Amino acid sequence: MKADQMQSLVDNMALLFGSSGVVVALFDCQDKLVYANRAFRELTNLAEDEYLYWPDLIRRNYQSPEGLHIETEDVEAWLDSAYDRRWKLPYREFELDLKDGRWIQLAETMIPETGLLAIGIEITSSKTAVSKLRRDYVQAMVTAETDPLTGLGNRRALERLTSLLENAVHQSGVSILIIDIDQFKEFNDQYGHLAGDDCLRQVAKAIQSGLRESGDYALRIGGDEFLVVLHDTPMQVALNIAERIRLRLVESALPHEDMPDGVVTVSVGVARAERLEAGSINALIKKADQALYEAKQAGRNQVLVRSD
Repeated sequence: MKADQMQSLVDNMALLFGSSGVVVALFDCQDKLVYANRAFRELTNLAEDEYLYWPDLIRRNYQSPEGLHIETEDVEAWLDSAYDRRWKLPYREFELDLKDGRWIQLAETMIPETGLLAIGIEITSSKTAVSKLRRDYVQAMVTAETDPLTGLGNRRALERLTSLLENAVHQSGVSILIIDIDQFKEFNDQYGHLAGDDCLRQVAKAIQSGLRESGDYALRIGGDEFLVVLHDTPMQVALNIAERIRLRLVESALPHEDMPDGVVTVSVGVARAERLEAGSINALIKKADQALYEAKQAGRNQVLVRSD
């Protein structure tokens, strides 16, 4: 485009978009800014008389505490990557964020023999609404999968965990603990349901305190029954964790007159699988539950592996 034609185009754009809240800019075929309205200059930190090449505009914003947010540790590498997309399509849309927290939806259109026209609108409010919706959804999912009394996962969480475990690689296998409060019905009958709820919370606390920082998942799956999944855990380690949980509850000394030692105790059944396949975790849980039954039959307040 000839210089006088370009100037005529710029004059018309200034007349149309100079005071508009819409972001408008035009870069020539050498990628030099030839027109930018006030909205574009404000968001890119440009003075009225500055007409930079696009790479220099990006470098300016990268160094400035204001303007476009360029998320990179190497702005030159970022520019190389950006040029793989810029000037390659006749039209494209994308989002960009500013250092003050605002968001812009930008559309770039290539105009033959003229340059690249950029038009954008602010979408901060809609981005904020979407972010809040996403946070609310995640929180709803967490709430739906959490036992409100103990704060542990519930059966819905177990369904999700089962799917993840059966599609994961387990170098040291998966171990399962089934934990049941001894004589809990008798505890409720004697001390009342409020005390029973507090007992459940104390057991959940003992379970959580006995677990490792990662790879261990505790859930409440019944009235007084808990399940712990131990990812990549050999049998001896699983037994150590189960025994630690049992002892920590004994040490909490929650009164239970119907028990031999006068305190609340738990029985624990343990099972382990070298690998998991679709549907196999249910069989592993059943095996741990059978070990729990044997622990109850053997006198309670103990940890047992099912004897095959």
